[in-house]
Amino acid sequence: MDVIHNHNTSKPLFLYVAYQAVHSANLYAPLQAPLDYIKRFSHIKDKKRRIFAAMVSAMDDTVGQIRESLKKKYMLHNTIIVFTTDNGGPAAGFNDNAASNWPLRGVKATLWEGGVRGISLIWSPLLKHPSRVSVDLMHVTDWLPTLYRAAGGNVSDLGKLDGHDLWDTLSSAKGPSPRTEVLLNINPVAGVAALRVGDFKLVQGTVYQGQWDGWYGPSGREPRRAPTPAEIVCKPKPANASTNCRPAKKPCLFDVAQDPCEFHNLAEEKPQVLNMLLKRLSQYNSTAIPPGNKPMDPRSNPKYHGYQWINWMDYV
Repeated sequence: MDVIHNHNTSKPLFLYVAYQAVHSANLYAPLQAPLDYIKRFSHIKDKKRRIFAAMVSAMDDTVGQIRESLKKKYMLHNTIIVFTTDNGGPAAGFNDNAASNWPLRGVKATLWEGGVRGISLIWSPLLKHPSRVSVDLMHVTDWLPTLYRAAGGNVSDLGKLDGHDLWDTLSSAKGPSPRTEVLLNINPVAGVAALRVGDFKLVQGTVYQGQWDGWYGPSGREPRRAPTPAEIVCKPKPANASTNCRPAKKPCLFDVAQDPCEFHNLAEEKPQVLNMLLKRLSQYNSTAIPPGNKPMDPRSNPKYHGYQWINWMDYV
């Protein structure tokens, strides 16, 4: 708010606000929020979910304060606000947390849709086709050319980029996204990789020995009601959803446009598509730089230098 208040409006402003909340909790830094916010959600029976909701609400209020600051500075009419996540939530006790990626599969750190599929919101008077839901394929690297172009820049001045300019797609709904594929990850140390090309997604290997390869977290949609335009709706979960894909043994293939919850492994039904994605993954891997993983160094421990850990929770 101070940055906005002191800004010279004759010059452009790029403001990146990286909130620490809402983030993953753990045993030494549990979920926490101001008491008055927690009281707002007394109707939520699960204590962790109640605190989690309070954290979200507190963050929302500060986003509103930033927007109000832009309005008071007469900057709001020429502003683009992007609100986005970086990954799926750690659900069902993962990292001692209470998030939910319902109805998607997996959690943070996994390569299932619940771990990699994020949502974003764009608000701006500059949008030519607002008040709609876009399901166009986008990667985090696309934000740079997209926002640079929206601000009046020539994307070609940025040189060779991994990202694509999606401003026309997002602002005017002019044509589909120029992005057709997303390399989700290649981890040669863990033997894990995932790639999406068009509507199809390849999943190879697993993390945490497959302990988080399921579906977790409450829907938050009780009592039942009609889905909203932005809501992901999946077909009924088949009985073999948890067993038809064993990515640690062999690659799995999903049509995430028709099956966003990754219920149906199509690897045997569509071997040509599977082989195409495996070949594309190999092409990506051929350009990869070997990972720089090093063994744990005991000298990085503060105790090694004579310091002692302080449990800050003892003083809260």
